[in-house]
Amino acid sequence: MNPTPRCAVLGLGLMGRPMAERLGEAGLLQAAWNRTPGPSPSSAIALSGTAAAAAAETEHLLLMLTDGRATEAVLADGLEAALRPGQIVINLATVGAQWARALAARVERRGAAYLDAPVLGSTGAARRGELIVMVGGTREVLERAEPTLAALATSVHHTGEVGTGSRLKLILNMLLARYVEALGEWLALSEAFALDPHQVLRILDESALSSPMWGKARALLDDRLPLHFPLKHMTKDLRLLDEEIERAGLSLPAAEAVHSSFEEALQSGWGDGDYSLIANWIRRRGRG
Repeated sequence: MNPTPRCAVLGLGLMGRPMAERLGEAGLLQAAWNRTPGPSPSSAIALSGTAAAAAAETEHLLLMLTDGRATEAVLADGLEAALRPGQIVINLATVGAQWARALAARVERRGAAYLDAPVLGSTGAARRGELIVMVGGTREVLERAEPTLAALATSVHHTGEVGTGSRLKLILNMLLARYVEALGEWLALSEAFALDPHQVLRILDESALSSPMWGKARALLDDRLPLHFPLKHMTKDLRLLDEEIERAGLSLPAAEAVHSSFEEALQSGWGDGDYSLIANWIRRRGRG
């Protein structure tokens, strides 16, 4: 195991940039690349012109691209050909189990290794190195990747083979989506019943129903909700979950209902806001 692996981060969006900044501070960042030109996440490195150039002379390639299709496009545009035996591709994005397996096959044909490693946590957690990582892949490859993941996360969980990390992340995102959908419904009910939502929130916090997620209720009520995870990306993940539910032969009506709400909000133009804003969309829809 290399205690000081050289890393490249490909994809410097909402989560990729703070991850790269964190790795830069840890002395692990060798290169970075983004499909859209912009500033480097570290004063010590210049942005690479291509994904393939960023991959050169690095042991660990961290991918934080939008989805499986975007990742496949980057692989096809030179990155796949640049991979070499011994490298580890660590996909930190949520791409779904089917995409994870397909991407792993392409990477492994080049002799490199692949980890399906989606993360749980906000942009702030990424910047502080406090993410939770769920890793699908071999334990041997995970052990080799641990120095890099340790700089980004407070906990790393081996879930099994490639694809299992993505499946677990989809379950967790489903629960997050349900929390904020339920938040919108109880806020709508509070307003319809002429109740003070701040009082409802205080009672919830004193009860067995207390949850850190209700902090989003305070942010919504105070109109100070920052962008952590776009609604359009949550909707994408709910679509991936629906596909997995169908493959498993399950019928989950509540999951279908929540997904439907997110799709409607997306079509109504709410996609670029934080996913928690589904609560406000539900409140407005409830008023007719």
